[in-house]
Amino acid sequence: MTQKSSSTVQFVRPLARIFHGFTALIAAVGSLAAEEQKTNPLVYCVAYAPDLATIFTRQSEDRYQSLALSTANVLTCKDVLLQDGKLSLHGPADPEGKHPVVATADLSQHASPLLVLNPAKAGEKPPYVATVLDASLTHFPLGSYQILNLSPHVIRITKDTESIEIPAGGRHIYAPKAAADAPLSITMDYKLQDDWQLISSSNWSSRNDRRTLVCLLEDTHTGRIVIKSIPLR
Repeated sequence: MTQKSSSTVQFVRPLARIFHGFTALIAAVGSLAAEEQKTNPLVYCVAYAPDLATIFTRQSEDRYQSLALSTANVLTCKDVLLQDGKLSLHGPADPEGKHPVVATADLSQHASPLLVLNPAKAGEKPPYVATVLDASLTHFPLGSYQILNLSPHVIRITKDTESIEIPAGGRHIYAPKAAADAPLSITMDYKLQDDWQLISSSNWSSRNDRRTLVCLLEDTHTGRIVIKSIPLR
C-alpha cells in the first residue's frame, strides 16, 4: 500500500508542475493582450501648442507614425497602440531618439473615442490637454450638437426662452427639436464675474445627416472666447 501511494505521488507531481506552468503561460499571454491593444481614435486640435502642429502616434514598442494635426478637420488615427487602455501622443524625437509625451488620454471606457486637443497653459506639461468624447452614434447622435466648454468661464446657450449653462470644462449634447434644415436662432454668452458677456448670436441649422462638435476656448492673447465648429457624419 505504501509503495503504491509513493508511486502515485511521484506521477502526480510532474503533472501538477506542467499544469501550473501552462496556467501561468495562459495568464501571461492574457495579461499581455489586455495591456497592449490597438485603436483608431478620431483626433481634433482646437489650437496648436508651440512647435507641435505635427505629432507622433505609437504603432508598436519602437515604431512611431507622424500625424499633421488639423484645426479645420477631424482626423482618424490608424492602429494606435494602447497600454492598459491609455493612449499617449508624442513629439518629434530628441537627440537621443526618444519621442517625448505631449498628451495622454484614458480610452478604456470609450469604444469610439474622439480626442479634442487643446494647448496647456504656458509652462505646463504635457503641452496638450486631451479631452475624450464618445463619438458613437448612441452618445453623439445625428442631428445633435456636442458643445465642449474649454474656457475658464461658464457658458450660456440660449434658444428662444430655453437656455442651458455649461460649466468650465463641461460638455452638453444639444438635440434641436426642429424640422430638418430649419434655422435655429442661438445666442451664446459667457459669465464674467456677475455679468453675461455676448459671444455670438447666429443661426444654426437643424441637420439630420450630420452631427456637429462645437468647442469654446479662450484666446490666450486677447482673452476673447473663440468658437470652433466642426461637422462629423
